[in-house]
Amino acid sequence: MTKSLDGKKIAFLTANEGVEQVELTTPWEAVEQAGGTPVLVSLQTGQVQCFNHLDKADAVRGRHITSWPSLRTDLTNAGATWVDEEVVVCDMGPSVIVSSRQPDDLPAFCKHLVESFSNA
Repeated sequence: MTKSLDGKKIAFLTANEGVEQVELTTPWEAVEQAGGTPVLVSLQTGQVQCFNHLDKADAVRGRHITSWPSLRTDLTNAGATWVDEEVVVCDMGPSVIVSSRQPDDLPAFCKHLVESFSNA
């Protein structure tokens, strides 16, 4: 028996800063095909950025970076070299990434941030 969503609105909650495109569009189309009305819900008005296999992850490929330890696997999978240091400044040509691990690192992070970008 085929179920119908005629007359029903189905909310899709997502973040504006990124969602895997197929994970939004495929269920969206399924709702439409079943007669429902998909509605996009987000914390902010405006557009939602969609990715195709998180193609933005190249922003850290080949970079040295630090972060909260739970992000280590994600950053490594994105091509970064993860290190457990208070602050890491990775200056590769026209772009500089200054990263730190946690709130306790903020004094050192701020110092390196100002130094790095004042010399750029």
